Amino acid sequence: MAKAAASAPADRVALYERLVATNPQVERKGATMPYTSLNGNMFSFLMKSGRVGLRLPEAERERSSKSTRRNSSSSTASFRRSTSKCPTHSWRRRRN
Repeated sequence: MAKAAASAPADRVALYERLVATNPQVERKGATMPYTSLNGNMFSFLMKSGRVGLRLPEAERERSSKSTRRNSSSSTASFRRSTSKCPTHSWRRRRN
């Protein structure tokens, strides 16, 4: 059986994979929804829209929300209540 493809746009998946590759201790997981986790806790994921969600401490979420004028990730999953959308321009410039 063929492996399921990620539901996000291919160019965003490639950028997310490059971003994850900058930290050799982190592995990209998930076939249709790419994500990263540490000790069983998901801390980043790529949404269908191609946006990245990051799990941040409350103080950082508030600061991020104020600086980007965005609310937390819109999803019904409870773990995503503690995540913030990461503007594409901020992770696209990341270099290896």
